[in-house]
Amino acid sequence: MQKGDSNYIRGLNDQLILDIIFKQGRISRAEVSRLAELSKPTVSSSVQRLIDKGLVREVGRGENAQGRKATLLEFNYSAYYVCGIDVGAKKARIALSRPDSSLLDYEELETEGAEPHIFMPKLQEVINRLIGRQGTQWGMVPYIAVAMPSVVVPETGQASLMLNELKKYEHSFTRESLEKLFATRVLVENDVNLATMAEQSSGTAKETPLFVYLSVGAGVGAGLVVEGQLVRGLGGAAGEIGHMRLGREGRVEELLSSGGLQRIAHNCLEDSSQPSLLREYLEITPAVLFEAARMGDELAISITEEYGELLAAVIHNVSVMIAPELIVLGGEIGSYADVLLPVVAKHTDLRFPIRPLLTGSILGETAVVLGAVNLAARHAYEQIRNELVNL
Repeated sequence: MQKGDSNYIRGLNDQLILDIIFKQGRISRAEVSRLAELSKPTVSSSVQRLIDKGLVREVGRGENAQGRKATLLEFNYSAYYVCGIDVGAKKARIALSRPDSSLLDYEELETEGAEPHIFMPKLQEVINRLIGRQGTQWGMVPYIAVAMPSVVVPETGQASLMLNELKKYEHSFTRESLEKLFATRVLVENDVNLATMAEQSSGTAKETPLFVYLSVGAGVGAGLVVEGQLVRGLGGAAGEIGHMRLGREGRVEELLSSGGLQRIAHNCLEDSSQPSLLREYLEITPAVLFEAARMGDELAISITEEYGELLAAVIHNVSVMIAPELIVLGGEIGSYADVLLPVVAKHTDLRFPIRPLLTGSILGETAVVLGAVNLAARHAYEQIRNELVNL
């Protein structure tokens, strides 16, 4: 054996045992020994090192069939925290999470109309407040993950083709700028990709190896999962279906975004003298339109039909390219799947034999920020695992 090999092996044992405790929840040393296929003295030494590092803690005694009750172990969920930020056209959603991605605290901050030099210090204040309410400090937050409505190069975090409403934030939300602001490691990722990851881990698409998450709101994008893996494509641009064209109708994002929906509604209201609840509103938001459609407003239903036909064409094109098992509809407009999907079903091209299951997201508006804390938590845990070997 070369010098240092024994320390390396101890580190590998510590990694293995930490993984078992993290995944299993409360567990005895004897059960860890059985699962790790390591001797009880080896496990006891490793567990003590993990306790000394604050990564594992003893939490009482379990039920034994006979003899003395065994002391149980669990991962120390107060060892560190991670933060996720979802930067949207109207608001930012900020969440603080435990290492297992379960949310501890959450706040929202308006982005619409805010200037970067005012917004960024406010964002810092919000995160300071979330951390402070847990009685901890920045040194206990190894990672922040930021979700951006833009194409993001995974290796560098460089963002491009950002949503028009957030163009002014391009320089503020680079990885370099954010790491100066927060004094911790920062990950930058596409918002739809993160929502897709959340759907895969805890949403409608759980355990579905081939699916598409279609986000429709201020922008339009898709997350593609093939054989359980997120498809990023060249430069991270896979799934940017907002740039797809529907014949001479125009770009998908212009047609299906909240702006496109409002244009359809405005044209229908102008072209018709039909009475409608919609005429009572200065701005026809998705919430106003689809609620009116639910109430049986005929003009709102007509607008929904026109919009739904365009959405059906996009879903058809995605189905032809990917042939997914499942398409999950999310985003501000996608959250009204109960209204939209029956319309889409009427416009399904029966000549194409592959028809995926269509459903709405069960995660709603929290999908992106949940994906962000999941990403930060994975990186933070991996960093801790690596430190066990590289001491």
